[in-house]
Amino acid sequence: MEPLTFADAPDELLPDALRAIRAVLLEIHDIFSDHRHAIVVAGGLTPSLLLPADASGLYRATNDIDLVLDLTLLQAAADDSQPTLGESLLQNLYQQIPGQQFRWERRVWLPNRQKSIAVPVDLLTPVRYGLGGPEQSVRRRVRDVHEIDPAPLKGVDLALLNPVTCLLSGTLPNGIERRENVPIRVVDLALFIAIKAVALDDRLQAHQVNTGEGHDRHAAKHAYDIDECIARFPGGLTALADRLRPYRTLPAVADALQSLAMHFATADSAGPARLVEEERHRFEDSDILAIVRQSASRRVGRLIRAIND
Repeated sequence: MEPLTFADAPDELLPDALRAIRAVLLEIHDIFSDHRHAIVVAGGLTPSLLLPADASGLYRATNDIDLVLDLTLLQAAADDSQPTLGESLLQNLYQQIPGQQFRWERRVWLPNRQKSIAVPVDLLTPVRYGLGGPEQSVRRRVRDVHEIDPAPLKGVDLALLNPVTCLLSGTLPNGIERRENVPIRVVDLALFIAIKAVALDDRLQAHQVNTGEGHDRHAAKHAYDIDECIARFPGGLTALADRLRPYRTLPAVADALQSLAMHFATADSAGPARLVEEERHRFEDSDILAIVRQSASRRVGRLIRAIND
């Protein structure tokens, strides 16, 4: 029997955090039911949705949900007779995080564990909506009409290109069982790698100039996601290169490939060095750490060469 993806696994096979995340993801798609065509799941949940459990039977750990919103589509879909999206989130017990208007949080009660888990939901949008001009007015309209304020973020526009559909069922936060499959739009796995490469470069630059906290930790997560998804991409490196090659002239993908080539150039480069900081790659044996770093660098090198062939 092949390992199940996070979408297919029964609740008892999932860790508590992922059970709560799946419940919230289903509920969010109910709340956004009239606007599902305008949202795509991205972020650290992507590998769990698109890849089966690893060889040890574990699913990729994550603790939040990232939704990328196409504001141009969203602004054209408003119904004054219905609650705004912001109102619907509040009515369904989501709390907006003070000082982070793009972030909402839903607590999920797990009765069999007698505890609740907080699931953050980040609403994101392509960076162009924060740069002024016509796109800025689109963002203002969405904020006024829907009472949500997604954060513009570099690279996430790639999530809106040819997303894939994942069918999801399970238990909602209110305990109701959703047996029918709900179609969830998820970023293409190859373009997810590109988004992570852009994010890795941004975090490494921010860490270098000491702007804010946590950049090194986030860089480690991005590097780990990149390496895992390249190593486990369905069909291998050739299939991944074929998938990315048609997009390589897009500025965001070109930036991503440049980031990969630079930050994974050698085993001592920032990418391999950061990925071994992730908990699942913390080995006491320095020889194993060296192999992990060398393997990551070589995989990226083969990928870049395959794309350019």
